[in-house]
Amino acid sequence: MKNIFILLLLASGLLSVSSCKDDDQELSCGEKLEGTWRATSVSLDSKELLGPSKSLSVVEIEYRSFSVSDGEGDVRINFQFNGQPPQFIEGSYEPNNSCSRVEMPDFWAGAQSTIDFDIRELDEERLQLRINYTYSGDPEVDGNVNLELEKL
Repeated sequence: MKNIFILLLLASGLLSVSSCKDDDQELSCGEKLEGTWRATSVSLDSKELLGPSKSLSVVEIEYRSFSVSDGEGDVRINFQFNGQPPQFIEGSYEPNNSCSRVEMPDFWAGAQSTIDFDIRELDEERLQLRINYTYSGDPEVDGNVNLELEKL
C-alpha cells in the first residue's frame, strides 16, 4: 500500500511539472511576419496601383528564416508590372522590437537599397504596410504608399 501511495505521489508530481510548460509564449515580430503574404491593394497617394488595368498585377512578400538572436530574416518580394515578366528581389528584413516598423529591400529601386515600412496592422491573416516614399525623386513614384496584404 505504501508503494502505491509513493507511485501516485510521483505520478502526480510528474503531471504537475508537465502541465506547467509555457505554451503561450509571445512570438516576436519577425516570427509573426513569417510566411507568404499577397497584396490585395497597393496604392500611391490613394490611387490604386494593383489590378488588371493598373500598373501592378502581382505583389507577394515571403518572410522566412527569422532569427530571434540576430533580429532579422530573409525576404523575397515577387512582383509583376502589367504586361511585363514576373520579377523578384531577395534580401533581409529586420523588424523593430515594438513591431511598428520593418526594414526590407526597396522593390522599386532594387535590392541594393532598403526602406523602412510602418507596420500599420499585423495579425494572423492581415498585414498593412505604409511608407512615405521619397527616394526616387520622381513625382510619379514618390508619395504615400500603402500595401494591404493577406496571408496565404
